[in-house]
Amino acid sequence: SKSNNYKLFLLKNIEKYFDEGKTKVIVSYGEKGLAIFHFKVSWINKPFVLTNTEFSINLIDKIWGKHDVVKIFDLDDEQQYNALKKYLSKYDTDKSTKFNEVMGEFYNRVDYAIFNFGKDISFKNALTDMGKIYIKFGKPVNKKRVFSKKNNIMEIWKYNKPSRKFVFIDKTGLGNYTLIK
Repeated sequence: SKSNNYKLFLLKNIEKYFDEGKTKVIVSYGEKGLAIFHFKVSWINKPFVLTNTEFSINLIDKIWGKHDVVKIFDLDDEQQYNALKKYLSKYDTDKSTKFNEVMGEFYNRVDYAIFNFGKDISFKNALTDMGKIYIKFGKPVNKKRVFSKKNNIMEIWKYNKPSRKFVFIDKTGLGNYTLIK
């Protein structure tokens, strides 16, 4: 700061080593000493559903059936989010990073359901039959729309791994699909 000499550091993939919140990075460079940087780490593409921690916790119980998650509700709001991250850390596939890929994928699927499986954008869309199947199994390998004998719209989703087929029907024509098979 006392001269016009600037030091530029390029730290590739550094984000995977930090959790959200305040962070301190200490960089040593040769004999000249240390540089200390303080900054806040944010999850740039953080799923929308995580703005409602209580609903996010509830989804684990409703989608996965993990009843041990309910004890998190006894904590205050800030503690709930940290407890949620800690709870989901047991499903993390890459323990060498701070980013939990399973948590990210789960809540990105929830966001997709919120934005795509209802007439409007609503948290309740994640709890529709289509929403629950999408969250649990992801994007189907094949989707097909057909008409039933009674002229109702049916949508068929196929998955390869695991091998599954789901049939939804919309009896009203308003996009309200229910799982029938």
